[in-house]
Amino acid sequence: VDLGTRVAYGSSAFAENLAINSVNQLANPVFNLVLGVSPVLVGTALAIPRIWDAIADPLMGSISDNWQSKWGRRRPFILIGAFLTALCVVGIWMFPDGKSPTFYFWWLTIGSLILGTAYTIFVVPYGALGLELTGDYHERTKLMGTKSMLHKASGVVNQWLLKLVQLAGNNQLVAGSRICGVILGFVITAL
Repeated sequence: VDLGTRVAYGSSAFAENLAINSVNQLANPVFNLVLGVSPVLVGTALAIPRIWDAIADPLMGSISDNWQSKWGRRRPFILIGAFLTALCVVGIWMFPDGKSPTFYFWWLTIGSLILGTAYTIFVVPYGALGLELTGDYHERTKLMGTKSMLHKASGVVNQWLLKLVQLAGNNQLVAGSRICGVILGFVITAL
């Protein structure tokens, strides 16, 4: 597997980590501190999709394993899933103003469930594709090393998201989260 393929494959790890963890990173500051949703409810809204993953991930793996198309088994799902994931990351931050904390709890819960489903459509076939790109043990190790490195780089960006949101929104978390959500959507789609 050449360097270009390793970097192209690994850049999707940057996008997938950014997609799911950006919401996890920003949910408490925005939904709890600004919108008044109880931190217990924010945690519940973020936990429910993980329970759904226990069903959706194996199901997506089976669908992807048995899919046949001229583009392969994995690529159509990766493309569609990445696009849907990006839309969901943007959509979570586009909530209407002036609603109750209960409304915002349900917005985050439903948005997180939809995001979790889109993420599953993207990440399960993506992970399987990496195992199929080469049968050589050493090449696979290099491929997964590149993926891991770019995944961790995304983790560094995630730790700075709150500061970036504050800067983008001039210390207004709602405005900043909307701006950064759109930027994240473009980055996820591009990578």
